[in-house]
Order: sequence, then C-alpha cells, then structure tokens
Amino acid sequence: NKLFVIKLYAQYTDTALIALFKQGDEKAFDTIYERHFIRLVNLAHKKTGQLEASQELVQDIFISLYRQLPFLQEDT
Repeated sequence: NKLFVIKLYAQYTDTALIALFKQGDEKAFDTIYERHFIRLVNLAHKKTGQLEASQELVQDIFISLYRQLPFLQEDT
C-alpha cells in the first residue's frame, strides 16, 4: 500500500505536492519529506561533521515547514 502511494506521488513536482498538502493531503508532505530528508541530512553532516545533530536539525526544519507551509503564499 505504501509503495503504491510512493509511486503515485513520485510523479508530482514539489510545487504540486505543496498544493496538494495545502488542500489537506498529508501524504503529499510525506513525499516531500522522503524525497529530500536524506540529501539534506548528508549536506548538514558534511558541514557539521555530526550525524545525529544533522538529523535533528533537518527534522526540526521539516517540522517548521509542516507548520508554516499552509500559510505561505503561492509565489514564496
């Protein structure tokens, strides 16, 4: 079931996923998270040298994004 959802949402751009999320589709945000989490953790880890801190930082960023995304304007 989860694999089907991942394949279904994989075709969408981030912009389309954001629009879906703003309409109440939680799985759209999950797709954005899964699409970018590891890459962002790797980037933060290269900068900090601390894997656990990097994971926490990226997790905090996604929590903030989740909370703020519904309020962002379309051109943001």
